[in-house]
Amino acid sequence: MHPDTLNLVPTGISDRCTPLANLNITWHDTIYPGSCYGNDTIYRYWIIEDLCGNATTQLQRITRIDTIAPTFTQPNDTIINCDVSPLADSLSSFPSDIL
Repeated sequence: MHPDTLNLVPTGISDRCTPLANLNITWHDTIYPGSCYGNDTIYRYWIIEDLCGNATTQLQRITRIDTIAPTFTQPNDTIINCDVSPLADSLSSFPSDIL
C-alpha cells in the first residue's frame, strides 16, 4: 500500500490569526531503503505556513515492512517413463511474490 493512499495527515492544526482553510499545508518525502525490497522508511516532512509566512515543520516516520510470504501453485503430479529424466526448465509453475 502506498503511503499517499493512507489517511496519515496531521491533526490538531491551529493558528491564532489565519483560518484553517487559509493555511498552506504541504509535505515532501525522503525514502530510505530497508534491508530488502519492500522494506523502507519514509521521512515525511510536513510544512504548515500561515498567511503571514510563518511556518512550522514536523517529521512523520512511516515504516513499510513486507510481512507477506511468497505464494505459488505447485505443478501437477505426473508419471514419466523410467528412461526419461525430468528437466528443471520443463517446470510450468514458478513462485511469485504477491504485491
